[in-house]
Amino acid sequence: MLRALLRPETCAECRQCCAFDGYDVWDTPAIVPEVREKILALRPETVFLTVGGSARFRLDRPDADGLVPCPMLDAAAGCRLGADKPFDCALWPFRVMALDGRIVLTVDSLCEAVAALPFGEIVAFARDTLAAPAFAYAAAHPEAVRPYDPQLPVLVWADDAGKNII
Repeated sequence: MLRALLRPETCAECRQCCAFDGYDVWDTPAIVPEVREKILALRPETVFLTVGGSARFRLDRPDADGLVPCPMLDAAAGCRLGADKPFDCALWPFRVMALDGRIVLTVDSLCEAVAALPFGEIVAFARDTLAAPAFAYAAAHPEAVRPYDPQLPVLVWADDAGKNII
């Protein structure tokens, strides 16, 4: 989904979004039932928690760097789910959040590749490319919408009809 903004090689070299430290282990992706089944087919030993109505990975085995890698991360090949990865993962570092009863699209500055881009380019990409599928996903999977984090800038708002407004 981010290929119009970043080269796939940029993400493959980094993979920061595929590991969690003690601070953000709570922020594992929301996993819809059909993706959960694919995960269990690939790794039957995967343990899930239910958080806010959606399944999330239970991650509790840090590596030597104190990070907990996603169980779907293959160090050589990347995500084992490919195109079936959770929506949160396909959207990262953009986030679908709830703010004052509305759905908003935000961006996390932890992704250095996106943070290095001009802010206007990030906003235009969010508005023109991500907003429609993100808001549609949020409507179909409200359990995947996170509460708003005031540290993240709001890029696009959805109005009551699901249309994009800035």
